[in-house]
Amino acid sequence: MRKIVYTVLAAVLALGMIAMTSCGKSEFTFSENTEKMMTVKAVNASKDSMAEVGTLEVGENEQISISSNLDAGTVLIEILGAPESESAEDVPELDSDPVLTGNMTGTDVISGTMAPGGYMVRATVIEKATGTVDIEVLPADPEQWNTAETAEEAGEKAGLGTFSADPSGTSLGEVTNSDFRWMENIAEGHYGAAAVDIIIHKGASFIDEGDVSFDYNKYSHEWTVDIDGTEVKCFGNREGEATKSIWTKGDYGYAIMAYGAGGDTDYGFKEDDLIAVFRTVE
Repeated sequence: MRKIVYTVLAAVLALGMIAMTSCGKSEFTFSENTEKMMTVKAVNASKDSMAEVGTLEVGENEQISISSNLDAGTVLIEILGAPESESAEDVPELDSDPVLTGNMTGTDVISGTMAPGGYMVRATVIEKATGTVDIEVLPADPEQWNTAETAEEAGEKAGLGTFSADPSGTSLGEVTNSDFRWMENIAEGHYGAAAVDIIIHKGASFIDEGDVSFDYNKYSHEWTVDIDGTEVKCFGNREGEATKSIWTKGDYGYAIMAYGAGGDTDYGFKEDDLIAVFRTVE
C-alpha cells in the first residue's frame, strides 16, 4: 500500500516541483527523480535559487546519502521527513523542520540513517553554483552515522552522556542551520554560519589517541593554545588560523573544525573565535 501511495505521490510532486532559474544559461533543477535517487543540477545557479521535490522512499535498514560534485559554489540540501508515513496526508510539509541538512561544496559526502518513511528534498543555492548533488537511498552501514534531533540526543545515543556546543558567538554572526549525528562513542554537531561549515565532535578519548576530528589532512602550521588551562592543539594552512583544533579532558576527546564553504579551502578560526566556541563545548 505504501509503495503505491509513494509512487503516485512522487509523480504528482515531480510535476509540481518548484525550480527558480534565471535567464540565459542559468539552471537549477532536479535532473533525476526516482524513489531511490534524486540529482540536483546547477549551471551558474544564482544565490537563493531553490528547488523542492519528493519523494524518496526509505525502508528498513536504509540510509540517505548526499554527495556533491560541484565545480563551484555551495548548495544547501535539506531532507524533510514523515517517518512511517502511510498516506498522502502524512507527507511532510514544505515548511517542516529538516531531519538531515548539508551545506554541500566540492566533493562533500554526508549520510544519515533514517526511520522508514517518505522524505522530500529541498535544495537552495547558498553561493552561485555549478555542478551536481546526488541524494540517494542506500543500504545502511552499521558503522555509519545516525541522525539526532539535538546535540544532547546525539551525546546520549553515542554513550557519551552530555554533549553541547554553541558557535553563535563567533565573528561569523548568526548560525543559519544545524544538524546532529552520532555513532558509538562519537557525537557530532554540524553548523553553518556565513560561508563556513563548523563541525564539533565529542568522542571517547581512546579513539585515535584523543584526536576525534576524523580530519587526516596535512596542514602547514601546527601550534598550541592554552584556553582556560586546557592545551588545545591547532592545525591550519595559515599561521594563527585554526582549521582543526583538538583537545582531551578526562575520558573524552574534543574537536572543532572550521571549513570554508565558499571556496576558501584554507579558512580557519582566529584565536578569538576559537576561544568563543571552545567555551561552549561540553
